[in-house]
Amino acid sequence: MDFKIKNYLPLFFIVLGIGLMIGGVYSIREKTFISIGLLFIGLILATTQHRLEINFEKKYYRQYVWTLGLKWGEQIGFNQIQFLYLTKSKKSQVYGQTYKSHYVTDTHFNGYIKFGDNERILVGDSSSKDWVLNRLKKINLKLRLEVKDYS
Repeated sequence: MDFKIKNYLPLFFIVLGIGLMIGGVYSIREKTFISIGLLFIGLILATTQHRLEINFEKKYYRQYVWTLGLKWGEQIGFNQIQFLYLTKSKKSQVYGQTYKSHYVTDTHFNGYIKFGDNERILVGDSSSKDWVLNRLKKINLKLRLEVKDYS
């Protein structure tokens, strides 16, 4: 089973990649090599993502970065998948200069897959509890495990 966890790059770079691909298409007749380069770089920027692969037959999982069909990541063995769970945490950010700072603290929700005693993988995080629960339920359609709410 394979799940998309999140995009690898921020939204700005994804939009930049799409813009490079559009620019490459429009300039393909005049500057072929440059436009092919723009298309290639844009495709990489727009499609690179974090993914999670779980192989039940060989008993391993792999968090990896996916780019143009290539996978970079390490395979880690596991005995069993116990459950999926949701936790609540505090997230703090500091805004401002060195002489004047402003602290903002917000509630943040994290969704995990629990493999063993100390093994867990973050599969979604957001300030919206509903978004994280929906993400866990979507993953649970394939895994068919218990979803626990510890928030």
